[in-house]
Amino acid sequence: MDQLAFYVVQSSTMLDLFKAAYNPSHQVRFVEEARMFLTERGIPYPSPELWSDFCAWIQKHPDEHPSLVEAALRCRAGVKQRRALHNRLLTDLNLRRREEVRTERLSRIPIISVRRLSNSYPPAHAAVYETTAIGDAWMADLQHGHQADVRRQRPNPLLLDFDLLQHNVKATEDAIIQDKETGEI
Repeated sequence: MDQLAFYVVQSSTMLDLFKAAYNPSHQVRFVEEARMFLTERGIPYPSPELWSDFCAWIQKHPDEHPSLVEAALRCRAGVKQRRALHNRLLTDLNLRRREEVRTERLSRIPIISVRRLSNSYPPAHAAVYETTAIGDAWMADLQHGHQADVRRQRPNPLLLDFDLLQHNVKATEDAIIQDKETGEI
């Protein structure tokens, strides 16, 4: 781990990836780069827990690389910030309410019955956008934004064709969509 820690400290790219590793894609990329480094040096590291082993090593040796300790603290702060955002979203969507409150709220949401399409639209796992302006901005953000999507493959973007939709629920509306034949939600 000493050589890997030294490499991370010397490489601004690796240090930045480590700081931003609260984002799972950055963490995966950090581990991939670390494995490549270890492999190039002829250091076999069979453990699938490279990330947690590296973090544990930093905790055991805080005086050896203070910049790694600072990066680990920044990463931990990012995790806490992400968790706080998740909790706030749950609260905003009323998903933390008592059962009777949730039941009462659900009873006010209209149920819309539609027939199942022979071909799913939009296709499963498609990255769908509604206008070309939104699509262009989205792709620019994914490729060059603050937290760019570093995956080698991502779903193909698809401009939504509103004519192929059976029903469009507006952003200000709630609806429960139900299969007309089976009653499946």
